[in-house]
Amino acid sequence: DGEWEEYSTPSRDARLKTSFLEMRERVEEFVEKNRQRDPSIVYEGSDLKADLLATYNAESAACTVQYKTSTGASKTLNLEDVRARLFDLSFDPYHCVELRWGAKGEELAGCRDNATKRHWYDAQVYLRNQIERRYDAKMNYTADQLMRLPENVGVRQAPDVDVKKYLSSNQ
Repeated sequence: DGEWEEYSTPSRDARLKTSFLEMRERVEEFVEKNRQRDPSIVYEGSDLKADLLATYNAESAACTVQYKTSTGASKTLNLEDVRARLFDLSFDPYHCVELRWGAKGEELAGCRDNATKRHWYDAQVYLRNQIERRYDAKMNYTADQLMRLPENVGVRQAPDVDVKKYLSSNQ
């Protein structure tokens, strides 16, 4: 309720995560149907996974977003960059912009969040790992309580949404 709910992004983040998971699942489905020579898949090439990977790489490079860091510098991310940090994107509007975009390492250097805010970011990892927005779960936990993953809150392991890894594998 209020300002946090106005500027937080858990619903948007859940839709984004769900989209990546669905893409991974659909790609696996198409590859499997192609292996089984399912007539619903019309493909005339010789290596569907390689062709899908090339398409994903090209489209990922063409799909970019840019944000301004806390220092005012511009940071450009492509679709694969966002996928790779999907479960690090912070829905919490009280985090610095770098944490909102899931930054790590040098990219995070300009973030001015204090130790308490960083502790909250770390504590919210299990909430970031879930792909659906839960409205039924109690959420008035402390950061320390969240770190212990209360029952029915969050997800320990984020789902595998790495379509590149799948397309590059021998599966």
